[in-house]
Amino acid sequence: MGRSRNLRIGDEIRRADDTWAKVESIIQRSEDARVYNFEIEDNHNYFVGQSSLLVHNNCDIFWKTKMNPKEVVRMLKKAGFEVVEQSGSHAKLRLPGPGKYVTVSMHKKDILKDAYKSIQQQVKAVLDDVAK
Repeated sequence: MGRSRNLRIGDEIRRADDTWAKVESIIQRSEDARVYNFEIEDNHNYFVGQSSLLVHNNCDIFWKTKMNPKEVVRMLKKAGFEVVEQSGSHAKLRLPGPGKYVTVSMHKKDILKDAYKSIQQQVKAVLDDVAK
C-alpha cells in the first residue's frame, strides 16, 4: 500500500480535474502539527489541498487465513472498492479513480490458495496505483 513517506521526486499524483501533478520537492517536517483522521463513507478517496490531489486514507484490509468470496467483497467494499461488474461467477471491483480492477471468483466455497494470493496481489496493485 502506498504511503506519503514513500513519495519520490518525479512521482505523479492525480488531481481532481484528472490531470497529474509531478512531485517536485519533498520537505520532511519534525514539528507537531494538528492533523485529522477521518473516513469518507463508502469511498476512501478524496482530494486535498489547493492543488486538489487525490489521496486514499490508510484503510486497513485484514486478510484472514481463509475467506469466502462474499467476505472478500464485503471487506473490499468497506475499504472503498465498488463492484463495477458482475458477470457469471466473477465480480470486478475497483476504487473510484484508478483503472485497475480486482476480480473475485464468486463460488460458494472458500477461495483456493492460489486464487486468494492473486486477489491479494491485485488489491496491492490497485492501492499502489492510487498512491502514485
